[in-house]
Amino acid sequence: MNETSKYFPLQVYLKNMVADGRQEIKMSLADISALVGGLPNTAYKHSAYWGNDFNSPTHVQKPAWLSIGLNVIDRDNISLKNRTGTVTFGFAPSNGTSQTQNKQRKTDVWGSAQEQVNLRELSFSDHHSSKEDIKAVMDDFIAKSNPEDRYTSFDYCYNYFRTTKNPNDDLEKSCLVLGFYLSSWGMFRGSSFLFQKSIAYFKPLLAYIAEIDKKIWEIDVNNYTPENMQKIVDIYSGIKKVLIFDNNRDITLVTKILLGVFGFIPAFDQYFQNTFKGIYKDERCSFSKVDVRSLSCIKHFYELNKTEIDQLSSSIYTTDFSTGEKTHICYPKAKIIDMYGFSLRTIKQDV
Repeated sequence: MNETSKYFPLQVYLKNMVADGRQEIKMSLADISALVGGLPNTAYKHSAYWGNDFNSPTHVQKPAWLSIGLNVIDRDNISLKNRTGTVTFGFAPSNGTSQTQNKQRKTDVWGSAQEQVNLRELSFSDHHSSKEDIKAVMDDFIAKSNPEDRYTSFDYCYNYFRTTKNPNDDLEKSCLVLGFYLSSWGMFRGSSFLFQKSIAYFKPLLAYIAEIDKKIWEIDVNNYTPENMQKIVDIYSGIKKVLIFDNNRDITLVTKILLGVFGFIPAFDQYFQNTFKGIYKDERCSFSKVDVRSLSCIKHFYELNKTEIDQLSSSIYTTDFSTGEKTHICYPKAKIIDMYGFSLRTIKQDV
């Protein structure tokens, strides 16, 4: 949000509250009005004013909370006549229900709560329990994660870039590691512009990656703070700038790179998109771009399933290329979510 915006002071206030560890920020409309120099009548008349639609060009106030990963999760006692009321900002995705109603909803999206997941759309049978769902996902991946299987290309790529100080020191090897990982995941198909490129095409990309602070590998879905989400968005844009030209499609390729190199975001391929569009259809998030909205939904998904995802992340280790043995590097939590989103197609075929 531009500093000249009327609503910039509100964004600054919310950022400070988040930095102080606040997960929910309840504010009176009187306080907000004082911050921004007055609110229009529509703020008291129409609930859409406090909605979470990032694509409303006339709603210039919404970036104050949406651009830092917050949603309006509750509105209470808003009155135009008395010019009173409160709104609550938080990290839970908006679905038009009140905070009280949200607390009453079942919070396990692996399960069968119709409010959380349209099971028919996800092609799950009603009798599938959460443990069966996650077990089916993990069994499928583990069965295909032998040292010579394509799934393990992620391990080799992630291990390499996580432990290599400067990928430019052996540029040819760096390009080959990244290129073979992408090839294993279909990025060199005939329909891809990469099909017409040699491995040297990745040189500018590797130069860009080499300049990124190694602390970036500390980011995972468990610490998707507004600052870290913005870093992910910025790196996505940076990679797109050095890699994608002539209006070539970017979302799947660039997120595959982000996953394989940094491990901090799932790959937004068609399988992941179909799965998570079904889960977050109420939030109207298509996962067709990397932005605060899509990252906030992923963060929300992690928080709802934290116990399962943390257990899996801490118990699944990458495979070492030289020995074929397991390393001491755990799978990132974002990779666990990626595996879930990708593997629902396998469950669909088996059900």
